[in-house]
Amino acid sequence: MPTTTRPEPSLPRNKARRLRVALIVAAAAALLAALLLWRGSGKTALPDRAKPQVLMMTALPIVWGEGGAFDPASRPAPFYTELGNQFTLQPIDALSDPRLPRAKLLLLIQPRWLAPSELVALDAWVRSGGRALILTDPHLDWPSDLPLGDIRRPPPTGLLAPLLGHWGLTLEAGAEGISRIDFGGRSLAVENPGRLTATGGHCTIVSLLRANCRIGAGKAIVLADVDLVRGELWQDAAADNPQVIAALLDTLASLPR
Repeated sequence: MPTTTRPEPSLPRNKARRLRVALIVAAAAALLAALLLWRGSGKTALPDRAKPQVLMMTALPIVWGEGGAFDPASRPAPFYTELGNQFTLQPIDALSDPRLPRAKLLLLIQPRWLAPSELVALDAWVRSGGRALILTDPHLDWPSDLPLGDIRRPPPTGLLAPLLGHWGLTLEAGAEGISRIDFGGRSLAVENPGRLTATGGHCTIVSLLRANCRIGAGKAIVLADVDLVRGELWQDAAADNPQVIAALLDTLASLPR
């Protein structure tokens, strides 16, 4: 007896039409949501594979906040988040970190007191070809809920005098108050910035706030203000502080972005 092939069951025509319409509407809604998110952010984050890697060391609570990584209320600071859109930031606690010899870029922001061995390691790393962006402040005005004397508070003054002196730089207190300055076509908000002076031939003073240094085979850019990292300072002033730091890191790394 011959066999017959039964057709697969299919949706009624009106149900199939409604399903197609629903799928089209859902796809359009997803596309619109993505477009609105992109337009609202105003920033474009690079994919992880395209981000240059930067070691970062700081005594500021910008990675997790003052409560630390185990505080449920802790959040990365806006500056850290914005810079993380363009770079893969790798926080380190000490300059004896085994990643330093292999790193190409280091962002050093108002670090804690550094042991002599750490200063020697940093100097040797730069001289061997490393590139460092250093933010140090003689008068840091960083708000903190921690009591005076707590070691978790950021250092109120820069502690890099031995290193800067070795490179031929001195750091002194400068202008007081909050100001906005033009920084290569971008707006930079600073507070109580310091003043850099060259005492040797390794560093060139670009402005009172900035020095470019050629140390052996490496380079360093030194900025005499750290308050510029504080989110409410540059956000309230609608300044370009994270973009300025990103551009300086790109300059050190010879990136064409």
